Amino acid sequence: MLSMRTALPPVYRSELQCRMLGMAIESYTSDGKPTAPGQSGELVCTKPFPCQPLGFWPLPGYGSDDEVKAAQERYRQSYFDEFPDIWYHGDHVLITESRQGNGGGVIMLGRSDGVLNPGGIRFGSSEIYNVLDAAFSSSSAHHIVDSLVVGQAIQGGVDERVVLFVKLADGRVLDDGLRKAVKTEILQVSDIPYTLNAKKVEVPIKKILNGVSVDAVNVTTLRNPECLAEYIKIGEVLRKEIS
Repeated sequence: MLSMRTALPPVYRSELQCRMLGMAIESYTSDGKPTAPGQSGELVCTKPFPCQPLGFWPLPGYGSDDEVKAAQERYRQSYFDEFPDIWYHGDHVLITESRQGNGGGVIMLGRSDGVLNPGGIRFGSSEIYNVLDAAFSSSSAHHIVDSLVVGQAIQGGVDERVVLFVKLADGRVLDDGLRKAVKTEILQVSDIPYTLNAKKVEVPIKKILNGVSVDAVNVTTLRNPECLAEYIKIGEVLRKEIS
């Protein structure tokens, strides 16, 4: 845990109240520089911390030399490959200005591998979901029951476009009015994929959209894997549009 809730500092909406004692966490730009307060970036920890794992299993003395060496390399690639000697947590965050002595609250914006980056403008999928929840609730003419937003590589991987999948209320059909309101590639689907612990499946769908085989997706972790077939077909169509 890198940040925490506590009874001491004030509570601000959407923020974790403060950074945890013993956790030297910061927000970094993609080139490894600290971001200014209020600007989003990559969640890092610049110093060793109390609950930092020693490595991946097997640790030295509990496996063969080759097994231990492979585990150490996986550990390095997982947490220290992005920024040398800096713990990279894989989350996109925003650290706010310090208010009433809290040192800056932390707003979680989503996993970094699920961050959207059209035209070099980075933002988390949660920012899209928040707008949809506010603008297209059950009282809206375009009632969006659920949604999923991912990025699709374009221009040979140099850039990406945002693709929004929506599940509408029974009997509703996606029309041009909603497309113009959202102003992105928006497609109606019959279902949104979730993991067994109720998390939206963004990264695997992003991979499928960009041509990765569905065999790379661990379907045993999904609550509704049958819906992937629809995304495979959509991916084929979308890739033809940009080829």
